[in-house]
Amino acid sequence: MPSSNRKLLENLSFQSIAEFAGKGLQAVYTIYLANVLGTEGYGIYGFATSIVSYFILFVSFGMDVYGSREVATNKDGVEKNVSHILSLRLFLAVISYLVLIAIVYLFFDDIVVQFAILLIGINIFSNAILLNWVFQGLERMGIIAVRTILVSGLSLVLVLLYVNSPDDTLLALGILSFSLLLNSIVMTIYYFKQIGKIKLSYSSDDWKRIAKGSIPIGLFSVMVSIMNNIDLSLIGALLTDFKYEAGIYNAAYKIVFLAIVPSIIIQNAFFPQLSRAVGTEDRNRLYSKYSKAIHVVGALTAFITYFYSDFLISNLLNSEYQGSVILMKLFAFSIFIVFINISLSSTLVAWKMEKLVIYATIYAVVMNIIIDILLIPNYGAYGATVATILAEFTLLVALTYNLYKVTNKVYIINILIVFGIGMVSILPALLFINDNIGNIAGIITTIILYVLITHYSGFFRILDIKKMLRT
Repeated sequence: MPSSNRKLLENLSFQSIAEFAGKGLQAVYTIYLANVLGTEGYGIYGFATSIVSYFILFVSFGMDVYGSREVATNKDGVEKNVSHILSLRLFLAVISYLVLIAIVYLFFDDIVVQFAILLIGINIFSNAILLNWVFQGLERMGIIAVRTILVSGLSLVLVLLYVNSPDDTLLALGILSFSLLLNSIVMTIYYFKQIGKIKLSYSSDDWKRIAKGSIPIGLFSVMVSIMNNIDLSLIGALLTDFKYEAGIYNAAYKIVFLAIVPSIIIQNAFFPQLSRAVGTEDRNRLYSKYSKAIHVVGALTAFITYFYSDFLISNLLNSEYQGSVILMKLFAFSIFIVFINISLSSTLVAWKMEKLVIYATIYAVVMNIIIDILLIPNYGAYGATVATILAEFTLLVALTYNLYKVTNKVYIINILIVFGIGMVSILPALLFINDNIGNIAGIITTIILYVLITHYSGFFRILDIKKMLRT
């Protein structure tokens, strides 16, 4: 196997381990917090996180991607680039936190909500000094994997030890913020010892250069983050007593967000190959395999989420979260759409058509905000979930149209096939296994049948990915 592909497999392995282990640990303390804090405390956590996310975006604004690219292409200029980027990010972090303090005391009266936002706001500084992008550019993915697992592991241990009731809501948020800050500091110390020095300084020319290179990249990240957080933000803004609605929405969304992790791993496996594809025939061939992988995993995830939402919520969360069951069923529709949207957007970006992705995402964000404003006042979290589905569908239509202009193909048949396979796979569980043996047996049976049918029908084989990585 060529050394470049061996490095790709190594990086992919580290990232897969980090994603699954980190997200697994995160899932444990997320579920624990949801149960211990209750819907109101968990709603405050979700709302505070959504507000702070916009300030974190302002501080990073594409600099992670820009910085990683600069480090990867200019190994001799690592110290210089890190020093200038970190200086700019710290400057923006200070401004952001001061603005956040002003907004909190001007627009929020609830003292618990105020302190919650300010505690989560510490993440602004944690993300400013986080050097993941440096090690990604240097292709030292193992460091990132270790950091990801340590953050989640430390958070889990401290949360289990010290958070025991809804009265500990602020303590829980402080623990999560402290854990991320500590890990960011440790990574910075590791950089000092292993890579080089950091000299904080002001340089207008370098800051302008960084801004010019990162802003176009950051626009897409901003749009995606707004789509991910706007529902919770508007639930808090449009409802007088928002905590319960934010709580059941946040609980369902967190579980669904974990279900989307495989799409990121698949994307990272295919992205280098897609980036190198130049001819129409080569691009169509690669995207055909990529889209099949996405459709297969996305459909299975959506089916299990929809048909087992009651079982999952009832067993993972306490009775306060029964309202999350319907939300998860609704989110199941968006899960499959999100999988497809990730494949479409990453493909267009790989082919240097990121502007089309930005425009499409802007349309979807505007749609999301409009529908949120119309539905949330009367339907709360349910209206926000419907808004998300319609916004994701808007993005799907726009991205599909943009990709069609390049490939002259729409892969509707694949979507129909995976839905057919999904229905055949889940029927035995619905008709017999769930009631007689149990839901866990039903889920396992569904997955096994699904994998066997997709493999032996020849629709999709795992070997296809292995062959690509060897070429």
